[in-house]
Amino acid sequence: MLEPHEVNICDEHVQTPPAAPRQVIELIGGLYDIEADIRGKPAAQRLRVRQEKLMPQVTTI
Repeated sequence: MLEPHEVNICDEHVQTPPAAPRQVIELIGGLYDIEADIRGKPAAQRLRVRQEKLMPQVTTI
């Protein structure tokens, strides 16, 4: 049987999500925001925005 302090250690990751996955989720959300902004724009403009704004974030991820 686990001692109380062992349970707390095991459950700590559930209580406090790691920062890295949270940051990745936020970056992905930013990608969706950019795509929403350029939806319906001409192809050349979408390409330019993707190269300027999306690619740096994708590289970070």
